[in-house]
Amino acid sequence: LVCDEWTGYYDTDWSAWARHDNVDCVVMEKPGTPGYEHLVTRTPESGEDVLSLKLNKPFRQSRQCVQALRYMNTHALGGALVRDEEADMEEEERCPPGQSTIWVECGRGVSDREALVEVKKRLEEDREQEEDRDQVTVLYLDRDEECYRFCTDNEWKYVNMLLIHGSEAEVVVIMDRGRDINILTYPEVWSRARRRTVLVTTGTEEQQSGPKRPKLSPSVPSDTSDSDTSDSDTSDLRMKVAAALSAWTDHYTNTGRCATFGPACPFEGKMMEIVKIRFP
Repeated sequence: LVCDEWTGYYDTDWSAWARHDNVDCVVMEKPGTPGYEHLVTRTPESGEDVLSLKLNKPFRQSRQCVQALRYMNTHALGGALVRDEEADMEEEERCPPGQSTIWVECGRGVSDREALVEVKKRLEEDREQEEDRDQVTVLYLDRDEECYRFCTDNEWKYVNMLLIHGSEAEVVVIMDRGRDINILTYPEVWSRARRRTVLVTTGTEEQQSGPKRPKLSPSVPSDTSDSDTSDSDTSDLRMKVAAALSAWTDHYTNTGRCATFGPACPFEGKMMEIVKIRFP
C-alpha cells in the first residue's frame, strides 16, 4: 500500500499505524515545501517492522532533467532557492544517466507533426545503439490528430498535459505551440522526464497571429477559463519563460550577471548544455 505526498505534523502519533499480514505500507512525504515547513517534521522511529529513510538526492531524474526543472522554476516561474542548489547539482552519484535538453524552435508554417518528425530524427541521431528505443511521451494542450497518429505509429505516448500527474518517461517532449498560453509556465511538465527533456516552441510572431484560446492557470491546471489570470499576467509569464530559455547559455560561465539572482545565482558556471535547433 503506497501513500504518496502525505503531510505529517509535529504531534503525529505513529502508534495508530497497523497493517495486515503480507501487506507492506509505504508512506512518502515531501519535506521543505515553502510555507509548510512546520508540518513535515516528524518521522516514525526505525525498528523491527519500520524502516525510516530520508532521501536527500534525486533518484528518478537525470542531472540534466533536474537542473532544467530547477533552473526554469527559479528563473521563470517564481520559485525561490529553497535549498542548496549548488550542492544538489554536485551530488550526482544517485542520478541516472541523462542527455542534454533539446529546444526545437519552429518557424512559421511548421506543423506539430513536422516538428515531431524533427524530434524523432534528433533522438535517433543520439541513440547509442541501433536496437535502443526511447520511451517517449509527448505532452500537448491542443490535441492534433496527425500528431496522435504519428505517436501511435512510433509507439510514443501522446498525453494531455492536464493528465500527467504521477506519470513519467525516459524522454518527455513538451509541445508548446500555443497562441494564448505557454504550457512551459506549468512546473509539472518539467518534472516528468527521467533522462531527457525536449521542448518544441513557436516563434513570437507565429504565436501572436493565431486564434485565442481559454487561459490556463500556470499553477492549477483546468480545462475552463481562469478569470483570475489576466492577459498581462499570461504575457508576462511567456516573456519570463522566453527570457530564461534565451539566458540558458549565459549560465555556462560564471559572470555574476544573472538577471534574476545576480552574483548569487548558483547555476552560473554549472549549467549543462541545451541543444537549440531552429526548424526549418
